[in-house]
Amino acid sequence: MSIRINELPPKAGKVTSTTKLATEDINDETNKTRMMPASDVVPYTYAASDEESPLSLGILYTTEASSVTRNINDVIISLTHAPTGSTIQLDVLKETGVNTNTFGTILLIQPTIMVNEYTSETALPVPILIDNIWQKGRRMRFDLIVNDSNFIASGIKVTLKA
Repeated sequence: MSIRINELPPKAGKVTSTTKLATEDINDETNKTRMMPASDVVPYTYAASDEESPLSLGILYTTEASSVTRNINDVIISLTHAPTGSTIQLDVLKETGVNTNTFGTILLIQPTIMVNEYTSETALPVPILIDNIWQKGRRMRFDLIVNDSNFIASGIKVTLKA
């Protein structure tokens, strides 16, 4: 069975935003348009471990090289299973140059997840970035530096927000 375009039902409502490969058009109610890089709009979330296995200290995940230069203004971590013995703390490191395979931290204060919580959103102190530019061609690495003493925590995700 085939459907011709003129047979499709009309769309409800009106489109207020569209996404392109390199930019995003954002239209407000007055139909004014402003352009901004899509890389500054979209958060990037990485599953840095599997969902069920207890976390281990050390390198959890290394991302692919970035295809464009991006700004990072916040780092949020979350878990599938909350820690029960002690807090979780994660460091985010950026490759020091293209293809160097050496990494340096982008954080002055690393994000933490408190005991019996699932996200770093409520933890204090909040993460402080010292390097918020992810340059094209460089990778990010996520290292677990403090682990749940009961080894219950699992399923860690890392979100890099613009």
